[in-house]
Amino acid sequence: MVPFSLTTLFHILPILILSGAAVLLMLIIAFFRSHKMAFIFTFLTMTAALIAAYSSDGSVQSVTDLLRISSLIQHYWILILFSGLVCTGISYPYLRSTTRFREEWYLLLLVATAGGLVLAASYHFSMLFIGLELMSIPLYGLAAFALKHKPSLEAGLKYLVLSAVASAFLLFGMALIYASTGSLSFSGAASSSLMLLGGGLILAGLGFKLSWVPFHIWTPDVYQGAPMPVTAFLATASKVAVMIAWIKLFAIFPVFHEQKMTLLLTWIAGASILLGNVLAVQQVSLKRLLAYSSIAHFGYVFIGLLAYNHAAIWIYLATYVVASLTAFAVLSSLTRMGDDQVGDHWVALRGLAHRHPLLAVALAVSLLSMAGIPLTAGFIGKFFVLAAGVNSAQWALLTMVVIGSAIGLYYYLRVVSILFQVGERQESAAPSISWLNYFWVLGLAAMTLILGVWPSLFV
Repeated sequence: MVPFSLTTLFHILPILILSGAAVLLMLIIAFFRSHKMAFIFTFLTMTAALIAAYSSDGSVQSVTDLLRISSLIQHYWILILFSGLVCTGISYPYLRSTTRFREEWYLLLLVATAGGLVLAASYHFSMLFIGLELMSIPLYGLAAFALKHKPSLEAGLKYLVLSAVASAFLLFGMALIYASTGSLSFSGAASSSLMLLGGGLILAGLGFKLSWVPFHIWTPDVYQGAPMPVTAFLATASKVAVMIAWIKLFAIFPVFHEQKMTLLLTWIAGASILLGNVLAVQQVSLKRLLAYSSIAHFGYVFIGLLAYNHAAIWIYLATYVVASLTAFAVLSSLTRMGDDQVGDHWVALRGLAHRHPLLAVALAVSLLSMAGIPLTAGFIGKFFVLAAGVNSAQWALLTMVVIGSAIGLYYYLRVVSILFQVGERQESAAPSISWLNYFWVLGLAAMTLILGVWPSLFV
């Protein structure tokens, strides 16, 4: 058993900052409601937690038997907190059109981000489940936050029901592993039939959160129905947190390295890459397109996982997060609560370059990055993943990547071409865009280009 001391709390300072801020914001809301104050408080809290995560020394530290901090966890914490910070920033102008419960939005966002940090640092199945639910439960409310918007309510209900089923699979898998090992801690154990079955159920539970095929059915509907900043959080912070939890389980438990399990993972990766890209071609909603493309992107991550190359995984996820946040920041600028289709459908996006040229260029940069075009961050991420696949001789998956990337290039470029066509929507129909929108959009687009031109900044 790991001894506890007050000094160990400094290693989980980002979690403590977000947790304390959530309690404090709850008290503030009880006595004084102010959208602007709630936003500033949440933004400063996210910034402080991000600085605390970045300032960590990165040494391996166990905080009781439940949490373990390392340089790897620190890197994923930075991604999660950066995603939470951006989602907070784009939420303020997005919520201007509504007057109900705006302060609670930031409270739920704080709790969900704290849950992501706990999930990423968990080293015990009980803490893994607590972190996962602490992140997921606020997202149920956030997904259904537009109470008068039926697609939002549908998204929240679908995410709630299907997440409950996934959690049941996860808990059953944990129970089987406990029956086999007698412990809930992350410790490698000899493979057995119970371990194999438990590992398969855990794969199903976490695969749902990561939208791997065949656990992806919820993704397009929830992405499209949820408010734009919530979709951005689901696509980035939520998936990054679950991914690092899966990476740890994959590295620790030998059952995931058995030939049958490796073959199953390879089939899941290949199916995610192909099906995600093929289904994205048919979409006329950019949110649904990004939902299906995210399925393919996390199929690409499988290559780094099966190659045991953690650096390639992190680099790919970092480039994916920046590009995705750029796209959702643009879409959030064009929409308001309960009317996401204003900036989501092809009709609304057609001719965007003539109405808002900076937004169109930023969105084009993000889509080109997701396609893996050189001089963008996405090219660097895809290069490292492909290099990891070549070094580990994963020729079948690499073939899927080539085919999937070709399909992805088609639908990404199709959207880019729509942006520069003559638009049908009049200028007066578009919502006013604040300086805060431009700050996030242009900053993220610049980051996408800088990381593509100067990758040594994070490689």
